[in-house]
Amino acid sequence: MGCGRVGATLARALEHHGETVSVIDLNHESFRRLGPEFHGRTIVGAGYDRDVLLKAGIKTADGFAALSSGDNSNIIAARVVREEFGLANVVARIYDPARASLYQELGIPTVAPVRWAAAQAMGHLLPIDTPDWTDLAEPAVRHKARQPSTRQLGDKMRVVIVGAGDVGRSIAQELIDNGHEVLLIEHNSRAVQSEAVPEAEWLLADGCELDALEEADLGSADVSVAATGEDNVNLVHALLAKTEFGVPRTVARINHPDNEWLFTDKWGVDVAVSTPRIMTSLIEEALV
Repeated sequence: MGCGRVGATLARALEHHGETVSVIDLNHESFRRLGPEFHGRTIVGAGYDRDVLLKAGIKTADGFAALSSGDNSNIIAARVVREEFGLANVVARIYDPARASLYQELGIPTVAPVRWAAAQAMGHLLPIDTPDWTDLAEPAVRHKARQPSTRQLGDKMRVVIVGAGDVGRSIAQELIDNGHEVLLIEHNSRAVQSEAVPEAEWLLADGCELDALEEADLGSADVSVAATGEDNVNLVHALLAKTEFGVPRTVARINHPDNEWLFTDKWGVDVAVSTPRIMTSLIEEALV
């Protein structure tokens, strides 16, 4: 999955070695990197989409490499292939070293180019043997298990919301109006509109980065809400919130109906909210 320079190079090398190769990418133009000599299959789509994986021949595959430029898509695809299709021979490229360590512990083999490059640089700069890249691993974040919540209905809660678009801001304002404490996390500076919800805390950061979630003190939150417009971001945030920060309750927004099957407790999702499904229900009610 992923037909960038790394993915295309690997695909050509495997085919040259005599293997049958299928390549998945969201952009059809990316397949140009494979060159005219490539004879494998090319499939346009998301690498964690079941139909796309089936078209790629995942049921008869011997291995799967998630090599796109997005850490979130890579880990979701690798885990789907491993757990839903029973293929053990998977690997995911993860740029964030801390998350690479975490996913290794979750049973997903990862390749972390940042660590590898750092190890190579150390080998050139210091008069010692080049260290193995695993020696440079950053420890995954670990938080002590939280005691069961003793909160009662109506008690003030601390809620962290990832995604400060229209949906995230609306949820934040509603929670604040009901007396709760809210932190909004948004990675796009143009979407940070603190004047729209002035009573909320704001953090300009990636809601899937461990350092950012530490800064947000996610471990003290009572509820975490993943409300972005990207399903892969919402899934990964829910997974991190539940498994690494022990958030008692996680809520995740579903944007694409085809991804609804992924939003389960396997990904740390306690409550999945499907925008298309809600709209469909409202329309059906209006027609009755």
